Amino acid sequence: MKTFEGYSANALEALSEHVQLEVIASNTYLYFAHVCYKRNLDAYGDLFVEWSKEELDHAREMLKYLGDVGHCAKPDVSFSLSSTEELTLADTLLASVELERKVGANIYRIYRLALSEGDAGLVEFLAPFARLVPKEINEKETHLERVRQLGERLANDLLGEFLEGVDDK
Repeated sequence: MKTFEGYSANALEALSEHVQLEVIASNTYLYFAHVCYKRNLDAYGDLFVEWSKEELDHAREMLKYLGDVGHCAKPDVSFSLSSTEELTLADTLLASVELERKVGANIYRIYRLALSEGDAGLVEFLAPFARLVPKEINEKETHLERVRQLGERLANDLLGEFLEGVDDK
């Protein structure tokens, strides 16, 4: 494995592989948006599109960092849904929580690796992503709980009203 002066080659390789997980999360959220739009749950469809954009932005930032330090590797990570049955909104949100936990665990693993190998630059770069993990998981869990309590339609309507209020400001 090629080494980079002052950088943890192992942590950089792990970050390179993690980029694929971010892209997979983005694509998964786009698929979930389609599921919601198909079920006329447009507010949640829009929310999944936003989450997709966030994950893709994370991948871009990570790729830029890797390019800036001169590291390039081809990732080999896979993720798939376990069922091809028609998905409910609760199914998509539950899968989102699980996916975000997987993404977060991987970020923490890479962070700890970089820390243990003295790669201060990567530790500093990953810190904002690590701080986002609980927020991202909590947001998705909150939506899941709301859908479980209120049902798809009412939760979607309330989310739509909330998002309209935010857009008006």
